[in-house]
Amino acid sequence: MAYITYGAGTKDNIIQNLPDLAWYATAVRLGMVLVCAGVYPLMLLPMAAPVKNATWRNITKVFIVAMVAFVACLLHSLGKVNIVTGAISVFIFVGLIPAIIGRKLLDEGMAKMIGLCVLCFVGMVLGLLYTSNEAQQLVDTCAWRLN
Repeated sequence: MAYITYGAGTKDNIIQNLPDLAWYATAVRLGMVLVCAGVYPLMLLPMAAPVKNATWRNITKVFIVAMVAFVACLLHSLGKVNIVTGAISVFIFVGLIPAIIGRKLLDEGMAKMIGLCVLCFVGMVLGLLYTSNEAQQLVDTCAWRLN
C-alpha cells in the first residue's frame, strides 16, 4: 500500500513519508513512542533473566540499554537494521531452530535437517546481499494504481 500511495519515494520508515504537522502523523508518532515504551521492557527482561545475581542482572540491563543507545546514535535509518535482523532471523527461526527441534524431538533424518539449515542459510546470505527493493520497478509494474 505504501508504494501505491507514495510511489518510489517510499522511505524505509513509512512514518517519515507522513506530513510533519498533520494531526494524524503526530498521533502515529506518539503511538510509536507508546509501543516502543511498552515493548522495550518485554525484550530486555528475557535478555537479563539468565543472570541470577540481582546486582549483575541490573548491570547487564544497564549495559544492554547503553549499547542500544550507542548503536542508535550511529544509525540514521532503521532500514538496514531491519534488513540484517530479518535475514538473520530467517536462518535462526525458520532454519536452525526447527532443524534442532526436528532432529531431537521428531527423530527426523540428519540430511533433512542439514538441508533445511543450508536452504535457510542461503536465504540469509541472499537477504544480506540483495538489499534493494527496486522501488521504481515495483511502482512501474504494479497492477494497482490510485491515479
